Amino acid sequence: MVDQQGASSGGNAQGGEPGRSLVAPLIVLLQHPRRLVRLPLLGVLVAGGIVALRGLDYVAESKFTPQAAKAQNLAGLALQFGINITPGGDNQSSVFYTKLLKAQELLREAVLTTYRFARSEGSSDTLQGTLVELYGVGGASREKRIRNAVDRLDEDVYVAADLRADMVTLRVIAPWPDLSVALNRRLLELVSQFNLEKRQSKARAERVFVEQRVREARQLLQDAEDELERFIERNRRYQDSPSSAVQAARLQRQVTLRQQVYTSLAQGYEQARVDEVRDTPVITIVDRPEGTVRPNTSLLVVLLTGFLIGALVAVVAAFGQDAVGRQQRVMQGDYAEFQRLRRSALASWLPGRFARYVTRGDGGR
Repeated sequence: MVDQQGASSGGNAQGGEPGRSLVAPLIVLLQHPRRLVRLPLLGVLVAGGIVALRGLDYVAESKFTPQAAKAQNLAGLALQFGINITPGGDNQSSVFYTKLLKAQELLREAVLTTYRFARSEGSSDTLQGTLVELYGVGGASREKRIRNAVDRLDEDVYVAADLRADMVTLRVIAPWPDLSVALNRRLLELVSQFNLEKRQSKARAERVFVEQRVREARQLLQDAEDELERFIERNRRYQDSPSSAVQAARLQRQVTLRQQVYTSLAQGYEQARVDEVRDTPVITIVDRPEGTVRPNTSLLVVLLTGFLIGALVAVVAAFGQDAVGRQQRVMQGDYAEFQRLRRSALASWLPGRFARYVTRGDGGR
């Protein structure tokens, strides 16, 4: 009685298949020892072959910080005339540069730059070309190839901002160590160029504005001086008359005020002219990319990844084959019908000899 119950409990309701014990997965794996060895080794070989063909990627790193903004008296002076030219274009926060370094136009400039570098460290063999040429990017048109190269560079550029230190870290990945350095350096140059052009453009607009105001202030000062001169010519003894003395004092104050405005504007105009041609950098490079090159991923990690992928494929294949085998034993009728229909379909679609070769493994003749 007890034996019958134990036997029935160890059975499966579907076709009398035995139940799955805790060691069943190990049994399944041990039934395929060659697969468990060959596929991981094959994964290692494939990973090693990819590294041998492509080589490892390299990363170069640099750090920079925006320069502090300098107050400009010209902005406060302009506000007196209702014009807001508050400074702020000369420097931006570190977060701004994380966006700027990912801007498509800036990356496009980097892609279209021609680079010349050594193929490997200490090698006399050099490579030269744009990223479109160096990466062998495909595309139906030149613009499409450029766009694909920009997308790849976008994936290879990593930018991080340290808000507390107000510092930006730039990392660039490339297939060649010297190219990663050249790309990093080129992106820093493009950032400096953007800031310089933006600052000079702003200074040019300020210079044009102040130049107009200087002409107007000079004319107003000239008019005030002429009016005071005419008053004195008509009233040579104006000190003897209280009303004339008051009028003369009022005209003199007007001349003095306009003289102060003209002097301030003239100083601002000279400063704007200097800023328009100033080419000092707006970012301070803390760490340059030279000397920072290192492999982006070690060879050991690549080979280990290939081994793990091969092992995973082997385990999935073993359990898949076991599951199919158990289903075949349980649903023998369905699988026999499936095999018959498959052979019939192959026989109708393929030539006779080829069909017999394909179906030979499952009883086809």
